[in-house]
Amino acid sequence: MRPIVVGSVFLRLIGSLALHHNRKACEDYFMGPHAKGKQFGVGTRDGCSLMAACIEAHLEANPGHIDISCDLANAFNSFDRSALWPTLQAKFPNMVRYIVMTYGEAAPVFFREGGDLTTIFNSVGSRQGCSLGSFLMAVALQPILQQLADQFDDVLITAYCDDVHFTGAPARVVAAYARYSELTSFLLQNKLRPDKSEVYAPQTSEEALRAVGLPDEFVSEKIHSDGLRVLGVPVGRMAYRAGFCMTKVEELAQDLAVLGRAESLQVQHVILTKSLMHRMTNILRAVPGNAAELLDAGRLYDTELGKFAQRFVPWAPLAEHSRKIAFLSLAHGGLGLRSWRDHADAAYVASYVQTSKDLPALYPSLADAYPPLLSFALRPGPAATERQYHASQCWSRISGLAPRAADVLAADCRLRPSPSAQTQ
Repeated sequence: MRPIVVGSVFLRLIGSLALHHNRKACEDYFMGPHAKGKQFGVGTRDGCSLMAACIEAHLEANPGHIDISCDLANAFNSFDRSALWPTLQAKFPNMVRYIVMTYGEAAPVFFREGGDLTTIFNSVGSRQGCSLGSFLMAVALQPILQQLADQFDDVLITAYCDDVHFTGAPARVVAAYARYSELTSFLLQNKLRPDKSEVYAPQTSEEALRAVGLPDEFVSEKIHSDGLRVLGVPVGRMAYRAGFCMTKVEELAQDLAVLGRAESLQVQHVILTKSLMHRMTNILRAVPGNAAELLDAGRLYDTELGKFAQRFVPWAPLAEHSRKIAFLSLAHGGLGLRSWRDHADAAYVASYVQTSKDLPALYPSLADAYPPLLSFALRPGPAATERQYHASQCWSRISGLAPRAADVLAADCRLRPSPSAQTQ
């Protein structure tokens, strides 16, 4: 288990305020035009879906390319803090004094084993529960990503904190991965986790990958041709995405069964609505949930949530109108449960619209993968790509139920996309 070292609530509040005050500096440093290796894990709206979309768009535009994902072992708790100070002084000078106060010296961590109290001084990494944890990890890692991007300017380098992806031609990606392992070991005193490193090679055989130097740590089970999980969302062929979604729904069903052991229905409800359901919301923003291939997963998901609602009245089966009330928001007298069927189209369209706005600024060469929705959704004739087809289908169902949705989207396209586009 990782030790939970939570500092003063006032220090955490100050850290959160400092990050909010420096949000523009964070955006410029981690995601600006000069950031060739981009960090999606600090202050980037819908960063998981956006990073996955960038990787998928690159692979679609370059059929022979591959993606390698890698993760650092115990990254947040073990990086060398000396890597922080040059970047903080240069890019975030108004935060230096605060961070020196909180991380400048080794801090005592107290453990009690039986009757003995043990003290360990912690001088590496960031603390669990610290509001600056992800920020500091990204600050330590960003110079390495920049150096790699300069050395391998033909490789797409993206990161979400310590979850790093290299996407490009096989030989170059394998070389970039090897160099990343060297730099993180030398500069951060970290090492990669082979068990969490994987390869997605849609059109490249394992034999060809070995020929360009893919390490033996990537066993055959870690090399995929149908798809890959990127930050919790599936990227790849529709069959892979359908299987991925079904697996996640089945896992949710198991979690709900365990959750039922809690005596308090209020506790069960809070954990479901504040934690478990959000996993699926993240996935629904990346897949067309009402596509034919995903309907089985959607039905199972809605059935399991319906069973959860039944726990509140175990003595009688819920009528259909009662079930519908349970799926209303709390503000409208419901339980706040989110139906797959009712939310999938809005989630996918909202994510698509946001990506179509953000992607051209981040990677202009990939902009064609996400043209503006209204540029093709209302146009007769077959869709140019599978993604455009599904986006058009989702939009058609939404506009059929809410004709004025087009006005909302048209206004949203004239402005910067709103985080509440899905709700609207």
